[in-house]
Amino acid sequence: MDLKAWLMAALLLAPALLVVSTSAAGAEDVYRIKVVLSSDSDWTSVTLQGGVEIVNARYKVVSGKADGLDVAWESSWFGMSRCCYPERVIDATVEFELLLTRVPSAGDVPFSVMKGDVGTTRATFYNALGEPVKDVTHSGTVPGSGGRNPLNLTVPAASLLRGGPVFKLGEGRFGKTVWAAYYPWYTTRSWDEPYMADRPLMGRYSSDDPNAIRLHIRLAKAAGIDGFAVSWWGPGTNTDRNLRRVLEIAAEEGFRVAAYFESLTGDGQSRPLEEIESMLSYLITSYGNHPSYYKIDGKALVFVWAAWSHEVDEWRSVFENLRRKGVDAFYVATASNIKYLEAFDGLQNYGTGDLNELKRFYSRTGPAVKTYHVLHGGNERLWVPAISPGYDERLLPSRRGLHFDRDDGRYYLTTYEHAAASYPDWIWVTSFNEWWENTHIEPSVRYGYRYLFLTEQLASSYKGRPSNPDELLRLVIEMERQVVTFTTTRTLLQTITRELTQTLTIERKTTVSSFLTSVSTRTVEREVTRPETVVLVAVSSVIAAAALTAYLTRSRTGRNSF
Repeated sequence: MDLKAWLMAALLLAPALLVVSTSAAGAEDVYRIKVVLSSDSDWTSVTLQGGVEIVNARYKVVSGKADGLDVAWESSWFGMSRCCYPERVIDATVEFELLLTRVPSAGDVPFSVMKGDVGTTRATFYNALGEPVKDVTHSGTVPGSGGRNPLNLTVPAASLLRGGPVFKLGEGRFGKTVWAAYYPWYTTRSWDEPYMADRPLMGRYSSDDPNAIRLHIRLAKAAGIDGFAVSWWGPGTNTDRNLRRVLEIAAEEGFRVAAYFESLTGDGQSRPLEEIESMLSYLITSYGNHPSYYKIDGKALVFVWAAWSHEVDEWRSVFENLRRKGVDAFYVATASNIKYLEAFDGLQNYGTGDLNELKRFYSRTGPAVKTYHVLHGGNERLWVPAISPGYDERLLPSRRGLHFDRDDGRYYLTTYEHAAASYPDWIWVTSFNEWWENTHIEPSVRYGYRYLFLTEQLASSYKGRPSNPDELLRLVIEMERQVVTFTTTRTLLQTITRELTQTLTIERKTTVSSFLTSVSTRTVEREVTRPETVVLVAVSSVIAAAALTAYLTRSRTGRNSF
């Protein structure tokens, strides 16, 4: 089989490498209601039923004793309690503003008022127009309820929803965009460090090499990434010089760039506020007007790492000082608490971690960020959840040894599923090339081009378009033509053909990952004699994996011919 035939096969079969069926969450109407809850019981709550969910809420104590009062809400309930005080009873009135989704447009909306065994609770429901639509008083107990004492009630949807939806989740104003964290801090000596578990396929590059930057941008674009958030450590650093280089090349390549402002020092300490203000002023005035620097509402986009290193009021003070000097930006905080939206224009997540915890965090935080302006005013805020192929710091000294296994791409896919379900404006990839923490999707010795191809499918799913890896495949093959001859390429691909034919005789339970390991090892041993040609293994592996996946799919459906 010649090279042209192999390329045609790759273009046809590569989409089968991973089947991504998850798309971004659909649009959901958001309705606003108010409930005034008064009680002299020791606790009381209102539970939503019938699948109705609270996506955001705020409350205020309008009368009674606020000290020691515990007020809370979750997606299916809201309420208050008082404990550890001599009187123990609530003796207060609290006004809840609630944003609801999945509310039936007709019929009745079910609720349940619950309370402790003592005292009385009164709940008054209002629609978005401020009209009272239900008023109930609950006293006494309900035998056999385990002390929950539920009082079930319904509110007519036609009355409760008057005033219409106040917002629609999933229809933000920012446009679907994929960003990747990009680290321009490497020198050729970086790759000698013993703390790296993997190495780049392109070799011992330096981050100031224009050819390396251009190749990174082209690979990222082909994988569906729209921009790099470039780690920036301040004026005069190598990341400062390299940010300028990235901007220049990005302008030529039609690629977006924003700074990822490092608010911590190299040893993880919080920078003084005066230093932060000075650094931001330099960053915005030096680079904010560059043609390839991304802007929102005419303002330079700045992602701020570790916003939690300072209080919200401190950040607000820094930004206000800069604005008084005529220096402004669109600031996005890397933080988990939506209180930072009091000062920032958006919220972004960097790490991923435990998948169950990530799902809970995204499911609550995404809708809360997107509806923040409805409750608190101002402009619509930006929500940017992260996806990541994995994480491994076990080789890094002074770290805790955290490790989240890539699981042959499943971890990456699951983080995407959770992010896509959280009504994201943008998707953030952690990372393109953070090699120390092993979150990289840049082509590597260990993983080849696999995670770039996965990224292309995930980005396509998020943007609602068919996967099309043609450009990525073309770019990969073009890269290899620069370092090997046509004969070497053809010989290597013919070897993969033989390996593939032999491997398909084994049982179907063999995993793609073990297959790739076998093929890669044997191919290197038999054919690759020059160090720079080892990257061809990744190209061949992509093609072989696609063919194997197609074969296994046919086998499961009874079509066993290859």
